[in-house]
Amino acid sequence: MSNNTPAEKETLRHVVKKTRGTLGPDWMRNMSEAIEATVLNLEVFHKARVVACYLSMPAEVQTGEILDVCWNRGKKVCVPVWLAAKKQYKLAWLERNEKTVKGPCGILQPETPILADTAEVDIVIVPGVAFDRKGNRLGHGGGHYDRLLSGHKLCRAFRIGLSFGFQLVNAVPVNKADKRMNLVVTEDGVAIPENSRKKKTTGRA
Repeated sequence: MSNNTPAEKETLRHVVKKTRGTLGPDWMRNMSEAIEATVLNLEVFHKARVVACYLSMPAEVQTGEILDVCWNRGKKVCVPVWLAAKKQYKLAWLERNEKTVKGPCGILQPETPILADTAEVDIVIVPGVAFDRKGNRLGHGGGHYDRLLSGHKLCRAFRIGLSFGFQLVNAVPVNKADKRMNLVVTEDGVAIPENSRKKKTTGRA
């Protein structure tokens, strides 16, 4: 890990976001459908009883189908919610058709959040600007997801990063606070981190 990690991260963010800006909504929708289909076929997803998942923004891998399948199969769903008083994200339960409002950066969240017990969460589905095949993740720079995933209860959940193929890079610059994914899923399938190749992808469920 070099002393230039923050600068390296910002450079990578710029490159990925520039590429993302050239892609149309039809391409993103089609690729998202392929990624969601892979997630829905994972054994760890089938076994999960409680799923934490982000509510997708237009430029991210979409998660609407994943959420619908969770509710259809009787899985409990929780999503990130910004607590302004504490200046941090927590997880709150989300029911189908529950009213949502825009939080920071226009990200949707429950209008009246009821905080989830993170000890119940089996898998966490995470967005990112970039990932590598070791499971390292590059976020938007606020460190919110890393702090959320560091919670002593949630850190035991199985972590799945969703990524378009162009966001999967050779190496993501990391520091000690960054949390690795157990799996990264792109439109080409599952990218298994090197340190997890000998482990079953079944999580805690």
